[in-house]
Amino acid sequence: MVDSKQRRWRLFREPEAQSLADTRDPLPLFPWPLAALASGVAAALAGWLVMAGISLVAWSQALTMPLSEVFGFATGSWLLANGLPLTGDGYSITIVPLGISGLSVILCRWSSRYAARQAQLARPGMNRMNAAWRVAVLTALGYLVVVALLAITSGQLEAIGSGLTGGSLIAVVGASWGCAAFFQLFTSQVPPWLIRLGRGIKAGAAVLALSAAVALAVAVILGGERVEALEAGLELDQWGSVTWGFTVLAYLPNALAWVLSWMLGAGFSVGTGSLVTLSGVQLGMLPDLPMLGILPAPGVTPAAMLCWMGVGVVAGLAAGTVVTFPRPLPQLWLSGLVSVGSGLLLAGIVLVLAWASRGDLGVLRLTGMGPQLAELALVAPALIALSSAIAGLAFGLRGGDAALVVADQPPGLDSVAGSVDEG
Repeated sequence: MVDSKQRRWRLFREPEAQSLADTRDPLPLFPWPLAALASGVAAALAGWLVMAGISLVAWSQALTMPLSEVFGFATGSWLLANGLPLTGDGYSITIVPLGISGLSVILCRWSSRYAARQAQLARPGMNRMNAAWRVAVLTALGYLVVVALLAITSGQLEAIGSGLTGGSLIAVVGASWGCAAFFQLFTSQVPPWLIRLGRGIKAGAAVLALSAAVALAVAVILGGERVEALEAGLELDQWGSVTWGFTVLAYLPNALAWVLSWMLGAGFSVGTGSLVTLSGVQLGMLPDLPMLGILPAPGVTPAAMLCWMGVGVVAGLAAGTVVTFPRPLPQLWLSGLVSVGSGLLLAGIVLVLAWASRGDLGVLRLTGMGPQLAELALVAPALIALSSAIAGLAFGLRGGDAALVVADQPPGLDSVAGSVDEG
């Protein structure tokens, strides 16, 4: 009798125990420090494989080239995206393809999330902030190991410092982004004013990016015939066109940064003796690159072109408006300070992108190409930060008036005061 009761009890309890076992978190596949290092290595190798694949596509139309040179060019191109110069017989390219750099940031973000998951499974009670920075540092270290090894094997030991600097920036940004998103550091214990600051920067950046894309599209449409003529001169076949299209995509962020510098009034240089600004265009001797076919004709431009500088004003107004949306911050000084901060940080981002997009496309005349940093450093903060401050203070004053209305309400009108405060 007792045995039958025990059997029935076991039959009743076993399904519950089985369900509890099914909901238990799985064990980590690897020790989390090893997973973090491996994730950085995997992100670097994935970026290199992309460049190797594109190089093999181009090599399929020129099989006389040794395969070792193809992989050497792929390695040099990937290292160029990390800040090392791409050198060869009579040329030296230092313009970083920001499209490949951005892809590497995304790869580091994806891989760091897997490593963060392993850390969470291994040590569930670990502080989220400590786990995030540890995983991010180890992921960046694994990425830099690949950068250093490829730089040494390709004979660029003298320039390894610039590669480690650029690689560190890429890996740290990508890994920190992935870990912070995984551990939800963006939404935990963040003061409201800091959230408003981030929203303002995003709004202003969206305005700048969209405006730069529109201006670049207009330039491509207006210079379409010149671009087609230059492309026809290259006599590219089908696979050559694919390779050239990939090159254009790799340097598309650079082109957007140059256009943005032009819209803000600073302009950009396309080599010695060539300068493109809103007030005028001066072009020297340029190579027959299709991308350069979108440049405007030399000469003095109409004064109406200065209206493009309004893009910076609109971006600042958007940043300051979003900072005070849906209702202003409680203190007027805080609203103004956060609005100015969003404008200054946005201008700083513009300057960093402009600096990263500069470089050389040769050793003679095509040097120092890119935005005019000194002029941009003067114009961008003045346009963006001042506009964001005006918008923030204007909406902050609106919030202060609403608070005064609430304070002046006579007793017994609590519901009306509440409705005014919510508005």
